[in-house]
Amino acid sequence: MEVKHIGTVMLSGNIILRDVLHVPEFHFNLLSASKLAKHLSSCIIFTLDACYVQDLLMSKQQVLGREKGGLYLVDSAAMAKSSQDHTLAT
Repeated sequence: MEVKHIGTVMLSGNIILRDVLHVPEFHFNLLSASKLAKHLSSCIIFTLDACYVQDLLMSKQQVLGREKGGLYLVDSAAMAKSSQDHTLAT
């Protein structure tokens, strides 16, 4: 597949992805857990029903998505709420 653009995407208020590849022929947005972990200097944790991003320094967890049909779907609303909860708790 041909990459048409490379850019920046705000996944949530505190997760910004850089060097995102735009491939118009793809009907789904795919996310590399490895690249996300490296970019955020975090751990990506997969459980039976959810996926979390955990900050390595502060051990804070943030919901990334929920499992559905064998895939972990990014849940921007849950990530924004989780981010707000951490801000309020700090």
